Amino acid sequence: MGILPTTPHLAAIHPPRHPAHCQIAHLRHYHPMSLTNPFRRHPRALAHLPSIVRLYILNVLIGFALSAVFTGLILSFDVAGLKHLVTHVQGGGLAVLMLFTFNGIVFAGVQTAIVIWSMSYDRDDGPRKGRSVRLAPALASLPARVDTQRQT
Repeated sequence: MGILPTTPHLAAIHPPRHPAHCQIAHLRHYHPMSLTNPFRRHPRALAHLPSIVRLYILNVLIGFALSAVFTGLILSFDVAGLKHLVTHVQGGGLAVLMLFTFNGIVFAGVQTAIVIWSMSYDRDDGPRKGRSVRLAPALASLPARVDTQRQT
């Protein structure tokens, strides 16, 4: 059946959208970006945003998650004595917050840049793979006025 439990009261409220044998075949018709779009169903307010905004929000979330992991690893391995410094100084929590925030900004920007640079460019109106377009010179005749009398 569907993803929801098969209790009678829930099955009546939320019937499955597709039978179980059609779910895999149904995924073939999605756009590749829609499979990785966490905003496709919930929350609905984000699902109606333009795709570039959704892409940016998703990559900012990934960047800040990486920042949380990075900050946690720095503190757990006590790099340069930061764990000791943070736990024994009065403003240590603020330092951790600043480390997390600024690393999150950097990681979000790098994550967004990597995703955008790795996208394919699917327009057929130009050269591909570095091949240049050779232009043939076009000769055109232009009318010119010739003065028959020369001034001396």
